[in-house]
Amino acid sequence: MTAIMINFQVDLYISMKQPETEKIRQLLILAEAVVRGENGKPYYDRFFEAVHLVTPEEVVFIVDELYRKQYPIDQLKTGINKFLNFFFRTLDSYPLIKPAPGTFLHLMMLDNQRMEAILDALRPYIKQLNNKPAAEKPAHSRAIELLEQLRSFNNHYLIKENILFPALEQAWPDYRCVQVMWSFHDDIRQNLKTVLELLKTDQFDTEILNPLFGKVFFDMLAIKFREDRILFPVIHKTFSLQQLQEMLEESIDIKFPFIKQQEMSELINNSKNRKSQLKTLLLKIHEGVDPEQVKAELIDVLQEVSYGEVVEVEQELIEEGMPAEEIQKFCDIHSLVLEGSIDLSGVKIVPPGHPVDTFRRENAMLKETTGRARNLLNQLAEPGEKEQELILHLLAEFNSLMDVDKHYQRKEYLLFPFLEKKGITGPPKVMWGKHDEIRERIKDAIEILRTPGLSAAELLGKRPLLFDPALNSIDDMVIKEEEILFPMSLDNLSETEWFDIYKQTLSIGFCLYDPVDEWKPTGIEISEQKNSTLNDSSIQLPSGSFSTEEIMAILNTLPVDMTFVDQNDKVKYFSRGSHRIFTRSRSIINRDVRLCHPPGSVHIVEKILEDFKTGKADRAPFWIQMNNRFIYIEYYALRNEAGEYLGTLEVSQDLTEQRKLEGEQRILSYE
Repeated sequence: MTAIMINFQVDLYISMKQPETEKIRQLLILAEAVVRGENGKPYYDRFFEAVHLVTPEEVVFIVDELYRKQYPIDQLKTGINKFLNFFFRTLDSYPLIKPAPGTFLHLMMLDNQRMEAILDALRPYIKQLNNKPAAEKPAHSRAIELLEQLRSFNNHYLIKENILFPALEQAWPDYRCVQVMWSFHDDIRQNLKTVLELLKTDQFDTEILNPLFGKVFFDMLAIKFREDRILFPVIHKTFSLQQLQEMLEESIDIKFPFIKQQEMSELINNSKNRKSQLKTLLLKIHEGVDPEQVKAELIDVLQEVSYGEVVEVEQELIEEGMPAEEIQKFCDIHSLVLEGSIDLSGVKIVPPGHPVDTFRRENAMLKETTGRARNLLNQLAEPGEKEQELILHLLAEFNSLMDVDKHYQRKEYLLFPFLEKKGITGPPKVMWGKHDEIRERIKDAIEILRTPGLSAAELLGKRPLLFDPALNSIDDMVIKEEEILFPMSLDNLSETEWFDIYKQTLSIGFCLYDPVDEWKPTGIEISEQKNSTLNDSSIQLPSGSFSTEEIMAILNTLPVDMTFVDQNDKVKYFSRGSHRIFTRSRSIINRDVRLCHPPGSVHIVEKILEDFKTGKADRAPFWIQMNNRFIYIEYYALRNEAGEYLGTLEVSQDLTEQRKLEGEQRILSYE
């Protein structure tokens, strides 16, 4: 484990230590009751919902908590076997991870499958051994042969104990739950040894053998289930591909029990050969070969490729001297060729609110918006009287698409730096270049759509060269993210790193979507951080002071809606009172205020901003009737003591009831 211990990155640390939650508390009550020897069924019925939402990470946490309570190890193991029966259906319903062929977890899972096949093959011979004297000798000898094969499975356990467990203890320094699994390994070793010793004697007693066979079958299959459904999913989430590769290299010395050296070499070399073939096919595109021909050849030769292989090939091309600009130039063609051929079966699942979940939901909104824009372009191709109205609607859709800038900025300034720290530099560089292309295309489209007197014929004349490429490039980037960037990033970033991204996301803003779920990553005390942010920060003003929590309550209690736009015309804040007049979502944060208004009124917004900046005006009041309510809206220029422009404050209030007031109501009349 030396290489792993030296190279294990601190920032990949996942402590697995979970904040005390009601769900965890309930699961612990059930588990500990079973370990103490109580009937678990009443607890199962009482905590039914928690049991049916249990996750692999929570099982690890629960086992460790019980281990800390220092129950006798045999009592603990018996209890674990029983309470995991309550969790079985939930854990079994999670999709199995699907590691790439030839990787560490793939070989561990392949070994498990072959071990189970040997157990299945052993069953009929055990039955024959119990039917004395018929077919006793052939069954006897075949049973011994199969049991010897099972004993070689000890190598699987040695790989866990000498390579995987030390890495886990490094990753989870507060956890010792792997010791429990190690004890199960020892039971399996001892029971296999005893069974073989008994079978190799001239006389054996099936009444002694059968319970031992039962223990061997139960323990080996139970450990396989716990690896496939609990341990391996957590490992897949904890370690980077590079770290798992290091584990694989160290495992070669111990040897996987049921995978021959030649087969393992073929599995490992197969991945290298596939990357070599993929690289050759992509280079053909750069040499001018028809992309459709290359796509057909890729399907014929490789069927499908993993997202990891695509990333590694593009990285290798850059390292071999191909300019990133060259790959960027052919990036869309690469996507066309690879579309539908990338294997996503092993992609990690993320919970609601996770940064990748937010990116994906924004992508769904972007695709809806590009779809509406295409429909409007198609409608403009049909003669009609609503030409100018359709052009205004199209401008509104492209204004919305400009929001993609925040989506891309979060990738560029929050996600890409973590990838670059891990040596993944090529794909981010190429993707950033594509972002800039998309931004320019959207800006150019908006500029044309704002042209006074623009006709449908003039607009459609630019569709093939500008509007279609702009919309297509946004959709293509969605595919690149969903099929390559996000799966690769999930494989390489730790929960701690994702949480760093999560905390900084709002400073850049969301794109067309405002997350409704708060993400609570494993191992990080969200509530403590949140409270310190609200309570510890003090804002000192000339006339007094208050905490962040207090000022937030004040702003959200005032009977007005407020929105602040900074001196660069970016929306920076809006109040979140319980009765807002105009709907606001956090997706507008850092959006140009012009893009927050209907295209038909943008020129008025620009005039107000210009007058505020030049000092020509300090306020701009308006009032409207909306749903039989009288709404008063006023814009205020904000200036510092030197008179310098700081931004604009929009204040809206519903004055319907106030306009009905007559006479007076003094404070003494309060009851």
